[in-house]
Amino acid sequence: MGLGQKAVVLACLVVATVALPGCSARSNAPESSDGGAETTVLTSEEMEQEYWAETEALELPAGVTWPPVIHQEPAPDHEGVLRGHSYEPGFGRGQAQGVWFCIWQKEWLTQRSGAPERADAALVQLNAYKGMVNYQEYSDAMVRAAVDEQLEKAALGDPSLMAKNVEINCPEN
Repeated sequence: MGLGQKAVVLACLVVATVALPGCSARSNAPESSDGGAETTVLTSEEMEQEYWAETEALELPAGVTWPPVIHQEPAPDHEGVLRGHSYEPGFGRGQAQGVWFCIWQKEWLTQRSGAPERADAALVQLNAYKGMVNYQEYSDAMVRAAVDEQLEKAALGDPSLMAKNVEINCPEN
């Protein structure tokens, strides 16, 4: 598989990872399973609280601040009524970890040629991602393999996969 194909696969996988905890169009009826028990869902506000709570546990590079939460656009429900979203628990946490990973990727790419000590510190942070829930639970084997390859190449000084991932998956912040 060529670099371009790997970048596309990585892009699709990272986007899927951020969305894996899930969200759904919200209806007025309570969420329930086949047995009638209510399913736990978060409102947009609760998801945002989860995001900000997770940011408290994650360190950013000097001078970098957290971007605002990304909310899903309203979507029509089964009756065609445009409604806001509800989110599965973990969505805000996963989003914060994904943003954190992007921020540290940008730090490594920026610092690797001019400040090797900061680039090394960024790579240590990036490897810590492997211990996070976004990597361990919300990512499938293909996503984890793509992230692993990206970090392995970066450790060897090759920015190609990381740069492509940032270009495709990381919002400006």
